[in-house]
Amino acid sequence: MLEIKDYFCPQESCKSYGLRNHGNLIKAGTYKKKGTIKQMFKCKICGTRFSETQTPLFTSDELVHYETVLRENFSVCEPQEKTGKRGRPRKDKKTI
Repeated sequence: MLEIKDYFCPQESCKSYGLRNHGNLIKAGTYKKKGTIKQMFKCKICGTRFSETQTPLFTSDELVHYETVLRENFSVCEPQEKTGKRGRPRKDKKTI
């Protein structure tokens, strides 16, 4: 997990949207997902709660859609193993 200063408020209408290390975020609990503990944050300005996985890691203040472009151009489809069961095969996973 990154430090709290590396995250920013994901709410586009917030005054501190996209500003890292602005002092507007506080830790707001944790939750467990697939055996991993995830940190929750809360913006002190707009009150939005979000998880550590919700804030785009590669988003820049100037290039809002940077993460989308990275995922489209550099993600790789991984073929899924056959399950041995009848029916529709699993879809390929897209990973970065």
